[in-house]
Amino acid sequence: MSEHVPISDIARMMGVNTSTAIRFARKNGFWFVRIRTPESRGQATLALSSSDVERLMALRRDQGFFGGVVEVR
Repeated sequence: MSEHVPISDIARMMGVNTSTAIRFARKNGFWFVRIRTPESRGQATLALSSSDVERLMALRRDQGFFGGVVEVR
């Protein structure tokens, strides 16, 4: 992974649209930085550091979003 991961890639990894990925990350205390990439054609886009992405994916997995079984009481 590169130093920063654009929100479009994060959303793709999570299997959701970008606005859902942004809301999920912000609700869980993650702060975005703005970067410009060739994929965004030079426009500013939100991104997280690769270490934050790993923590975000682990949090999402722990909450049962990636096929895990969550017990409902």
